[in-house]
Amino acid sequence: MGGRGLTASFGADAAAQTETSLHMVHPPADPSTTPPAQKARAGVVRQVLANKGFVACVIVLMTFAISFDVLAWAKKIQFKKLPVPLKKPLSLLDQSQLRQPLFKMNGDLRPRLYEGRLDGRLLEAFHRHGIDLDAEAQVEVKEEGRRWQVSGRVGGSQAARTFLIESVPANGHLAVYSPYRLQYAVEIKPEVLDGLGTDQYIQWTLVDDSQVEDARNLLQLFVTYYTGAPDQVPHVPEECYVGGGGYQVIRESLLDVPVPGLGEHETVRVKVLDMQSPSSLVTGSKVVMYVFHTNGAFCADRNCVRSAMASLLERHAYFSKLELTFGLQDALPPREEALEAGKRFLGVVIPILVRDHWPNWDEVLQAERREQTESPNGGK
Repeated sequence: MGGRGLTASFGADAAAQTETSLHMVHPPADPSTTPPAQKARAGVVRQVLANKGFVACVIVLMTFAISFDVLAWAKKIQFKKLPVPLKKPLSLLDQSQLRQPLFKMNGDLRPRLYEGRLDGRLLEAFHRHGIDLDAEAQVEVKEEGRRWQVSGRVGGSQAARTFLIESVPANGHLAVYSPYRLQYAVEIKPEVLDGLGTDQYIQWTLVDDSQVEDARNLLQLFVTYYTGAPDQVPHVPEECYVGGGGYQVIRESLLDVPVPGLGEHETVRVKVLDMQSPSSLVTGSKVVMYVFHTNGAFCADRNCVRSAMASLLERHAYFSKLELTFGLQDALPPREEALEAGKRFLGVVIPILVRDHWPNWDEVLQAERREQTESPNGGK
């Protein structure tokens, strides 16, 4: 009995001592001893929370942020665009397809297409269509019964011109073409490519063999392709020539170019720039024609490209710029001649780019829909 009492007394004393020790280590908070900085922070928080308008704005913003994320997920909104590969690299553009149709001949003339001098009836056919080939024009068989090449001087010119003749399987007619001949291709240096922003390009100088040989009849073709990189800004000639070459834009206009290779009565609207050289020795204006192809559509200015690239409802995006210039710096063709040459060439090269190189946008969209249907998380 005495042991139990001693133990209880000792336990009570120990508990009292422990409580006293705790109060000594952690004394009760005294408002008068709170640091001023802590008081200030508490005061600011109370003031902010007391501002009902501010609290309401915070709640609205948080609600909007959460709702936007939910909406983006539900509507399959895509902020970062995925790349779209070319069907075929631009550098593999088939030069033999760069040719403009001139006229057609009756298939009965096929037996007269043999190696050697051009047959008289064929010569007459060229003359009837305004091509004054001389009597010394020669025929070269490229593919027996199907493809031939005719070379000869036209209209007294000393330079020979080349024409292609092909058999048309559908009706047996003979189609006569004038080819665009590649004079040289520019290979852009790596340090310049960094500024260009892509390694997918072609920069070719071509000779229009349907015209007399003259520096003013040269065409410079420049095609670039962009996809997959964030925040890409479309380069436009008016900035490049003005900023880098000191040119001055004296006129801007839009031109609808017939492109029958895309369908009957189809046209593509392109932008035309008339630019004044910084050199006082250069007479005439430099004509530049360009157009973008982005997400399956043609755009004549980069604002149209930006709108297409910023679409939140498409997961993929690309754009390509097609640019033409004419002649040389000291041998510029008259404006109307340049425009006619540009229309002829665009009618030839655009269908080739659409058919063989630029992505088929309908197929891209179909693939996106399949991914969203098959993927549990909507293709994300």
